[in-house]
Amino acid sequence: MPGELLGRVPIADLLAGLADPRAEERHDAGAVRHLVGWKTRPRQKRDVAGLPEPLRARLLAHARRSGDSDKQGRAERWLAPPRA
Repeated sequence: MPGELLGRVPIADLLAGLADPRAEERHDAGAVRHLVGWKTRPRQKRDVAGLPEPLRARLLAHARRSGDSDKQGRAERWLAPPRA
């Protein structure tokens, strides 16, 4: 149920929360779970594509440090810059 409700929150509101100086590692963890999970948002592809580059890099770094291979793989597919 919480994931379904979070999927209805406008992406601008999520970005504002993550930009708040009080945002902590646990907020990044939740953002990674939410944004790169299985069909978590109605416009997930567009929402992730519109992430500011510094936030995208921050979330990718969090996923890489997590030790969770599933989370790392999803984050690499969704958040890593395209290879040339």
